Amino acid sequence: MTSTRTRPTRAQTRDRILRAAGEVFISRGYDGASLDQVAAAAGLTKGAVYSSFSGKDELFFALVADRLEQRLAAVADAVDGQRDLQQLFEYAEDGLAALFTTQRDWQLLFIECWARAVRDPERSAEWAGQRRAARAVIAGFVERHAAAAGDPLPVPAEDLAVAAMALSNGLAMEYIADPESVDPGLFARMLKQLVKA
Repeated sequence: MTSTRTRPTRAQTRDRILRAAGEVFISRGYDGASLDQVAAAAGLTKGAVYSSFSGKDELFFALVADRLEQRLAAVADAVDGQRDLQQLFEYAEDGLAALFTTQRDWQLLFIECWARAVRDPERSAEWAGQRRAARAVIAGFVERHAAAAGDPLPVPAEDLAVAAMALSNGLAMEYIADPESVDPGLFARMLKQLVKA
């Protein structure tokens, strides 16, 4: 009996390349990474990488978009599971603080991507759309719980979402720069004060 070798689908090859790209970009950063290194890490030829992505830029943005979609889905699930704002603060203190301390390399990639995307006219609209999607998840949660509690919001929920994301990203950057001086739990405490205000 002979076994037939099944070729991976295009989607499977793309996922394999993205996984390898994650390893390479995280360890080397955007400037230090090359498609040759990604292909080697994936166990593929450089031509196989080019069959899925037009170049390094497209691969990098696809990788970050994929990670952002995964994180947004996780945040949406976690937020939907909270009964009230107090539970959200507890989640933020435990869950989001853990992201600061365990995913430093991912935060660095996010910062690199942010800087490249806002300077690139072709990428900036796509990047803005991803940021809007993330804010919509947070704003929707705040609106639902404010309505359920009968408490009118002092500012639009969208504004609170912008402030929460800016606070989260800013604290992550400060933590990366000086982890000994920045408390990862500060985000939850400041978010609580922001919502109370």
